[in-house]
Amino acid sequence: MKTKTKTFDAVRESRLWKESVVRRTAGMSREEVLEFFNSARTAAAPPHETVEETYVLREEPPKA
Repeated sequence: MKTKTKTFDAVRESRLWKESVVRRTAGMSREEVLEFFNSARTAAAPPHETVEETYVLREEPPKA
């Protein structure tokens, strides 16, 4: 059986991302780092609806 050669190394990419974040946030205060991550999150993904907005669980009484 022939095995596939791995073309994507997730561990290496994760390490590179972490090193990149350390370089970009060096010298920032805690508040600045939090703002950095919050702005990156809102730019990367659309906002999600909260559970309260999407699901309403009710137990309705049986109809007589």
